[in-house]
Amino acid sequence: MALVNRFTLAALILVLVAPIALAGPNAGGVLVLHDPGLAYTSDPLVGLSGVGCGQDGPAFPALQECVDTGYDPIGGAIPCVPGAADPTSHISWTLPDDKGQLHVWYVMAAFPANSCPRLKTVGFRIRYDASKVYVDASKSKDAYDVAEVSLVQKVPSDQDGTTEFPGPDTGVAMGFREARTSQLQELWWFVGYSYPGAVDATFGVAVLSGLPGDNSMFGDDVIPVNKEPIAGFGRLGLGGAVGENPTPVVSPVEKTSWSRIKATYAR
Repeated sequence: MALVNRFTLAALILVLVAPIALAGPNAGGVLVLHDPGLAYTSDPLVGLSGVGCGQDGPAFPALQECVDTGYDPIGGAIPCVPGAADPTSHISWTLPDDKGQLHVWYVMAAFPANSCPRLKTVGFRIRYDASKVYVDASKSKDAYDVAEVSLVQKVPSDQDGTTEFPGPDTGVAMGFREARTSQLQELWWFVGYSYPGAVDATFGVAVLSGLPGDNSMFGDDVIPVNKEPIAGFGRLGLGGAVGENPTPVVSPVEKTSWSRIKATYAR
């Protein structure tokens, strides 16, 4: 009986001292929409959101130092405010016909304050009513130094054809050449407008799933990759509609890992 009790006590101690499972560097991140009130003129439009915090960050994999000293961006908006994205367009249509003012909005990744994101891969689907919103393709692939892009088409249930990106319910999965470290960063920009009279027009992002090439996670730059679910998705309000953005979810962040240690000494 004494031996059994000792084994039971030892097991209990192991449970109590076992490390808590912590999330990776991109935990709690969300996708948000931002309309800076910028009329479309010409390319490029990268870095013109007005709220992006730049792409600087601690040297790989210095998560411990970042967690202890805080996030201190040296480029872009200062101070970095992950909740600064404005999901409501303040540009109204100005033309007398069926076209509105062509302007720009951004899909952005937002992470909790004091987090140290390392974003390498991400994907999203776009949602809007084509009878209320016009969306044009952009050159974001070249502007944001994206290494890999998979434009996901929508396949109708009748299989008569496909809707190509950036059509409704299409999507994009991307991988960056280098990990992105900003707490609020531009991912893709779109050009478009809402049609006159469409006072409830919206443009949203959603989970990208169900087709080859889909991606519903934030991925970092280690091997094996840490994948974190996208914790929320924003919706842009157009033509007088009010948009809505989720708030990044604060989670305990993994300060180090065996994969990061191996990656460090492999460099």
